[in-house]
Amino acid sequence: MTDLNEECVEYRLYQSKDPPDLGRILVELSRNAAERGLGGVVIYIGIVKNPVEGHKVEELYYEVYEEYTLRRFREITDYLKKKYSIECIKIFHVKGETKPGDIATIIIAQSVGRRKAFETVAEAIELVKHATGIWKMEKRDDGVFWVLGDGERIKREEREI
Repeated sequence: MTDLNEECVEYRLYQSKDPPDLGRILVELSRNAAERGLGGVVIYIGIVKNPVEGHKVEELYYEVYEEYTLRRFREITDYLKKKYSIECIKIFHVKGETKPGDIATIIIAQSVGRRKAFETVAEAIELVKHATGIWKMEKRDDGVFWVLGDGERIKREEREI
């Protein structure tokens, strides 16, 4: 029998043209339920939205400090596995240019029961938004805005370099 512990923790950054294979992930989650008794699965999928504040979103750009972000993903998965005694956790986040409708974030937790999985995903979302070295810039029909982790938007001032 294969040791599934390492495959139960997964995290990566991806381009919008190459999102994680949700079909493969669902097969893995089903296998974990059948072979390991992990029947509680919570999946969060964040999708680039349009409109925002009544304005058309043309593009959302995710600037990522990759080395730091991947280290933080590892620390977050380790922390959450320990805190919630969770068996499986996956964090996927887009980098670079996205358009409305693109998948930006996928966070998955799997455990024996649903409660720990829900709590894990809820905390993971907040940690990914606020503590991972990922910044969002939103291009809309009324200007370009930096988007903070809590959704606050700050208009980007045009200036010469």
